Amino acid sequence: MTCVHVTYIRLFSYWGRYANVPRGTLPAAWGEFTNLEYINIDGSNPCVGRFVGTLPAEWSNMVKMRRMWIEGDPTKEWSRMVNMKDMLLGYSQLSGALPTGWSSMVKMHYVNLNDNLLTGPLPKEWGSMAEMKGMQLQRNQLSGTLPTAWSRMTQLTNRMNLENNNFIGLPEVPESWNFTVVI
Repeated sequence: MTCVHVTYIRLFSYWGRYANVPRGTLPAAWGEFTNLEYINIDGSNPCVGRFVGTLPAEWSNMVKMRRMWIEGDPTKEWSRMVNMKDMLLGYSQLSGALPTGWSSMVKMHYVNLNDNLLTGPLPKEWGSMAEMKGMQLQRNQLSGTLPTAWSRMTQLTNRMNLENNNFIGLPEVPESWNFTVVI
């Protein structure tokens, strides 16, 4: 893909189908799109290829980002995306621990990180995401227990799915969560 100098862009959507699916790495230069609020790159058809590698740390400059549907490994530097509301990165072959720095994304409403290779405990720091409404973390390799700090997520109205991970015992679910927690 070739980047052109664009001073203002709010939405980028690419629905690659068949031979038009972009391949390779995502450009670090897109980090210059500081007004970008929505990005959707659907190149997930395994028959035709997809983006590979880590999503660029330079994308942390996209401080107005609200919604992201994309594949690739997110970085801890993304904690600067404080306006992020929806992060949909399921089925992306993400690996490693959930970044504790994402706790600065206090406007986050929905996180979908299902069906990846994520490991380690649930970050207690994510308890600061008080506007969280739903979370899909199933089918990873997460471990430990449900952090008590997550009880501050009082806006959770959709289900939280934690099934098929490596958690210890049944977590104590806060009384304020009036929805299904799947473990």
